[in-house]
Amino acid sequence: MTERKSVWWQDNPAPVVVDYAKNVCDVAILPIGAIEQHGPHCPLLLDAGNAMGIAERVGEKSGAMVLPCPMYGSHPYHHWGVPR
Repeated sequence: MTERKSVWWQDNPAPVVVDYAKNVCDVAILPIGAIEQHGPHCPLLLDAGNAMGIAERVGEKSGAMVLPCPMYGSHPYHHWGVPR
């Protein structure tokens, strides 16, 4: 049962996560990134998306599970005057 369906923690059933952590790898990666405006040329998910992509690749190579990214917003004064 130690084979995981996905590198992403949330894509695996709880028994698989527990068994995998006990028998294969007990390390988890927590990608952290903002979700904010970067102007009209970039998606809002730029920071969080980069963190998640890097964490996914590290998890694939290392065997670690990747936890869900707790996306957060930035300081509003940075975005005053940015067109919506």
